[in-house]
Amino acid sequence: MTSPSQGHSKPDTKNTANRSAKEWFSVLVTVLLLWTGLYIYAHTDGGVLGFEQTSFTASELRQINNILSENTVTYEEQANNTDAYNDGFLDEYSEDYEEHKQQSTQKKQKTAKAEYELRVSKVMVFINSQYGNDIDPAQLVNIERYLKTFSRSQINEYLSGTKLWVRSYFWLAGPMVYAEVVFWVIFGVLCGMLFMLGKCIRKQNDLCTRDMLYQLAKLFYAPFFAVLVVIAYSYFKDRSTLNIDGSEGLIIIAFVIGFYSGTVMEILDRVKYILFNGGTANGNTMQQQTYAQPAAPQPQAYTPPPTAPTPPPAKATQEAPKTEPQEAPEPEAEEQAVEELEAEHIETDEEDDYFDNIGNTPPQTVVKGDKEERKGDSNEIEEVAIDLKLDFSALFDEEKEELQKLGFSKAIVTLHNVNGRDIIPTQKLNEDMTTFIAHNVKPGIYIARATLSQRMRDNQIINLFGEKTAYITEDKPGMELYVKKYEALS
Repeated sequence: MTSPSQGHSKPDTKNTANRSAKEWFSVLVTVLLLWTGLYIYAHTDGGVLGFEQTSFTASELRQINNILSENTVTYEEQANNTDAYNDGFLDEYSEDYEEHKQQSTQKKQKTAKAEYELRVSKVMVFINSQYGNDIDPAQLVNIERYLKTFSRSQINEYLSGTKLWVRSYFWLAGPMVYAEVVFWVIFGVLCGMLFMLGKCIRKQNDLCTRDMLYQLAKLFYAPFFAVLVVIAYSYFKDRSTLNIDGSEGLIIIAFVIGFYSGTVMEILDRVKYILFNGGTANGNTMQQQTYAQPAAPQPQAYTPPPTAPTPPPAKATQEAPKTEPQEAPEPEAEEQAVEELEAEHIETDEEDDYFDNIGNTPPQTVVKGDKEERKGDSNEIEEVAIDLKLDFSALFDEEKEELQKLGFSKAIVTLHNVNGRDIIPTQKLNEDMTTFIAHNVKPGIYIARATLSQRMRDNQIINLFGEKTAYITEDKPGMELYVKKYEALS
């Protein structure tokens, strides 16, 4: 009866548990080829278009600004200045003057607006020439509308912070980043399984179904883990989980996670065990306690023999010389200790008297010009340092370099008390172009303001402004104040 049962189980186990590595290798190669074909088809024109995000460079922004501002005054300014030469000179106007004036104004406005729209079209041609029609058409329409609607200062700020969606073979922008990550994670898992099967074939070992099922499980949990990694990366970088700015490095990370997915899960398992279980630390401490406890009684068992006096033949002769030298140095040691304690007591008494006398002495006076200040009565901070720094946002590279060379020697820096109306001026530190000093400042909350206008080499005037609220104390008698470029809106 045993032979039929054994014969019934052997074919079953051979069909399910014993499959050659070469068979699994051929199956995985087929799956990999099919997955590669699906990936290529999805990234062609018949599938979903891929995009990646980039930004305008400083030279491109400078060129766009030059195109928009060449030989020009805005048509609003031209409309306001029309027929200004006639005001106050003519007492009477002809009957058709008002109609003629209105027509000429409308004509000038139309011509100025047409010229500006022509410049906007030149900007769009420049953008298309730089990126070869790879930018998303919907985004190009939005950029053109923005250029025609808003002022030039707003346009510069908008273009400097705009993320361009440029055509790419990969899905590196938007929600399709997750699909790209899943594709490459599965590529990594399949390549890792093929690598393992290649080693099994080289060693001429058959692969057990139990091990193969463990490897196949990676195809299901590795993509979810990689997507969570992408979500965490995008959230901590830009606080966004939908509009993701990815790069080719994200593809490499996804492939590595898939190839070493088993190792990654083991590392996470160890981290989880250390953080939430803490079994290793507790186990080590328990082992140390178990080994320390038996070691403790061993020295206690061996300590009493040396303490007992082994040679006691002549007790009287030995005890007499021992007691005499031991009793002699004790009073000397006690006298020395008493003298040292008295000396320390005298020193502490002198120090106490010294500090008591300091409290009774009248405060000293320090003369500064025509003013006399008492050190003990004033809580003012003599010097508060304000260190100006340049905020590089909304600045071109040439402007950054030139402003750093010019420094902040012409800046106006003041301190405003929040609790009152006191305005404390500052003075520039000698031989320093960034530090300003305010004198005799009381501790409290202050608003530091800095304004500066610099004329550049091309006669362009750049206005800088900075403001910061800080709590000034004796421990923190200073602050850093960043000044930023700003433009007055007309």
